[in-house]
Amino acid sequence: MQRMTTLAIDCGGGGIKGSVLDEAGTMRAHPIRVPTPYPLPTALFVQTLVDLAHQLPKAERATVGLPGMIRHGVVVTTPHYVTRSGPRTRVVPELVEQWEGFDAKSALTEALGMEVR
Repeated sequence: MQRMTTLAIDCGGGGIKGSVLDEAGTMRAHPIRVPTPYPLPTALFVQTLVDLAHQLPKAERATVGLPGMIRHGVVVTTPHYVTRSGPRTRVVPELVEQWEGFDAKSALTEALGMEVR
């Protein structure tokens, strides 16, 4: 009987944290934290999560939480990732255009090679 493991990533305004959890939610790897890079276009966001995942044991699926409003894996709005240097800094209009409507679920599923929610 194979155990299902989940790559769990918490994306915050100041840091992106990840670990691998078993079916009971117990951590199976020491958590890793990297600073959230700014400015953060969507391609850099995806690459940052891929790089983080490569530092952890392989998992069968992934869950990703990020600040803002997400509907069915698509970003409606994210307050921090559209700024020049993070929370409480100037909004960059080009980043707003990239992030609003960004299908994070599809982009991360493809990049990570596993189902992402």
